[in-house]
Amino acid sequence: MSAPRLRAGLFLLLLPLSAAAQSDPTVPIEKVVFFKSGVSYVEHRGTVQGTTTMTLRFRDEQMKDVLKSLVLQDLSGGRVGTINYPSQDPLSRTLEGFQVDLSEPGGLGRLSNQLRGAAVTLATGDTTVGGTIVSADPQDGPNGATQWHLTLYGDGGLQSVALDHVQHLRFEDPALQAEMRKALDAVARARNQDENAVRLRFSGQGTRRVRAGYVVEAPVWKTSYRLLLPDANEGQGQMQGWAIVENQTDADWEGVDLTLVSGRPVSFVQDLYTPTYVDRPVVAPTAGEPLPPKQYREGISSDTATAATQGDVDFNASLDRSRRVEAGQSALKAGAAQAESAPQMDPSQGVTATATTAEAGAFFQYTVDDVSLPRRRSAMLPIVTEPLQVERISLYDPDVHPTHPLHGARLTNTTGQHLAAGPMSVFDAGSYAGDARMGDTPPGDTRFVTYALNQNVQVDAGGGRTEETVQTGTIVEGVLTMTRKRVASQTYTIENEGETAASLIIEHPRRSGWTLAAPSDVEERTASVYRLRMTVGAGETGELAVEETKMLTRRHQLLGTDRDQLLSYARTGALPDDVQDALKEAADLQQKVSRTKNQLSQARRDLDRLRSEQSRIRENMKAVEQSSDYYQRLLDKLSSTEDRIESLNERIATLEEERGERSDRLGRYLQDLTID
Repeated sequence: MSAPRLRAGLFLLLLPLSAAAQSDPTVPIEKVVFFKSGVSYVEHRGTVQGTTTMTLRFRDEQMKDVLKSLVLQDLSGGRVGTINYPSQDPLSRTLEGFQVDLSEPGGLGRLSNQLRGAAVTLATGDTTVGGTIVSADPQDGPNGATQWHLTLYGDGGLQSVALDHVQHLRFEDPALQAEMRKALDAVARARNQDENAVRLRFSGQGTRRVRAGYVVEAPVWKTSYRLLLPDANEGQGQMQGWAIVENQTDADWEGVDLTLVSGRPVSFVQDLYTPTYVDRPVVAPTAGEPLPPKQYREGISSDTATAATQGDVDFNASLDRSRRVEAGQSALKAGAAQAESAPQMDPSQGVTATATTAEAGAFFQYTVDDVSLPRRRSAMLPIVTEPLQVERISLYDPDVHPTHPLHGARLTNTTGQHLAAGPMSVFDAGSYAGDARMGDTPPGDTRFVTYALNQNVQVDAGGGRTEETVQTGTIVEGVLTMTRKRVASQTYTIENEGETAASLIIEHPRRSGWTLAAPSDVEERTASVYRLRMTVGAGETGELAVEETKMLTRRHQLLGTDRDQLLSYARTGALPDDVQDALKEAADLQQKVSRTKNQLSQARRDLDRLRSEQSRIRENMKAVEQSSDYYQRLLDKLSSTEDRIESLNERIATLEEERGERSDRLGRYLQDLTID
């Protein structure tokens, strides 16, 4: 294995700081690991002599990740000392410490108000004015504009100068001039993101091996593939896989070991670089009446001592477990045929994979040795060049195209490597055939890919139909449970106008709660579709009938159900005979209850009519003399009505008793009724 070195750091520069301890300590970057979560792990390895202090330089946005992830190791008996770096106070807090506060934007008027009492000299055209700043005040100018006027106190008293006319202002106090320079330097430093020096100290004797690693933000690595289809409908195709990486740094890569990991570890940004302050309440001093001294009893105190120990820092670089092989790198060569006699292009010729694959815990990874890439450049690295099993198919998905399937292939990953998700360009007989997308494919797994519309095959999905029939029923404690079977059917008609047989995969929607009854042979199942295969000969038409079933259970409370509905249930031929007989018996009992209820309702209506007639007779009797014949007739009629009312009351009582008995009999019958 070669001994690659990266002379300039990834996202940083590694420079010697203490020439007295070591004249030129070198710990170059040897390894970079890219993850799918937008970060990379960078590791330095090298040797140092004696006690050495080294400097890593980072930009501001990198400091947050570095302070969260930096790990160091002195492998030969040395010790890792203090790591120090410049404090990064917020600019506003830094500027508050100067006499001149530049934390907020503003013009000369705002700045002049901060400097009241300062001696200045102003130049306005050919005139020079000197004095002490009293104030700067805004005034209304022409057309509503605001003009600032500076009031100075000099030998001639107070003088107002329009700041719009001031061309030059000089502070007479050298200390104030120095403060202004410091404040402006602080603003300039805040814009400089490349001068944050992190100093590492390694203490020890003699020559020692040291390592440093950290995580920083990095572009996500990507993959793309080239699929070369076999000449036959099924056979060995050729798969090329390329990794796309970007060196978005200010340093060249020279012979770095590059590892590409499929996983997406949890990664976040937390600002550990900017000092954090807590706002404390301001308590004003109070003055009150003097208080007499008070003597307190002795209390119990406890002392807490915190001892800090410094030990060696170590970590386990688990990513070193990947296997590595040496292989030369080459580029994919492309060219267009200039004459009919020119041979077809073979994209697989001359391309050799330079990566090895291995599992890294729950992830998988590719490792490429000896990668050199200039700064701010990208590269494509061949990581897979292996044969794999390919079957040509056409795949019909009505959501993609309602009438035509897509040309595609069923890939079986026989490369022995994990194929990461990525786009794919498909080549057929040396010519470009279309683009496809492939998901993550472990070794041995199969995937379907599609790349072009197949206009030789037409599919008519037809219209589906649904039927529902009762299968059986049971009664448990007066509850009728009916099991129904719903059947949905759909027929696909396939017409092949091509010159060769078409192997077609139809994606039929998979619905929750439904079971596929036909066809019995299913190519694949996913969470959303069934993949059903059929073959249609050249110039032929075929049909694929699909049938799905769904069992439905419906429960009906028989108590309270009217007679007609009970008889309707009883006439359902799919129910067992004993269930039908029980429903008929319940219907008869329900009919008796209903008949009694109807008789009772009629008797109550007759009673209401007689009572109304009784009231009318009594009102008429009040209007005639008691000695008249008409009064006597009304009296006889009133007596007859009262007799009838009494008779109806007796009948109503009897009917109510009968209704109760029949309702109880029906309730007891249904409550105890159980037929499984």
